[in-house]
Amino acid sequence: MSECPHKFLFAPGDWLGEGTIQLNLVQEPLKFFTSWKVGSQAGAAIECMQEVEVKGLSERMSNAFDIQIEDPGTLLIKLENDSIGSVKGRGLWDDKVVAWEYEKEKGGEFEGFEIFELQKDGTYLFRSEFISQDQLRSSISGKLWLKGEAK
Repeated sequence: MSECPHKFLFAPGDWLGEGTIQLNLVQEPLKFFTSWKVGSQAGAAIECMQEVEVKGLSERMSNAFDIQIEDPGTLLIKLENDSIGSVKGRGLWDDKVVAWEYEKEKGGEFEGFEIFELQKDGTYLFRSEFISQDQLRSSISGKLWLKGEAK
């Protein structure tokens, strides 16, 4: 997309990241590593796969994202994984930020937001917050960089 300044999500590529997760039921923050595989854009659709590995845990989490570009600057997003099922959200982007919010649907158990801020060096600082119906809260922060480029 020529009008979008973001390489992350809007151009095919592999991204790596790291950061911390703070859970309301755990005192110490947990270190995590992530990788994103962003597929080619087919019309207004972008498919991405995210893997998350939390230090000290053997099981990885896989997230599948289906992003639909609406008007320039807005998007629809669907997240699917084994633990929460499927959730939908709406987002936006400008020249510095890509962000979305997951909307709690009727009978849904999950809501939250994700914000990715483009840095001058092409990396992204990100933060997310999620809450589930059982009141498990997670706050996540970290950094993403294009694989093969300096972090």
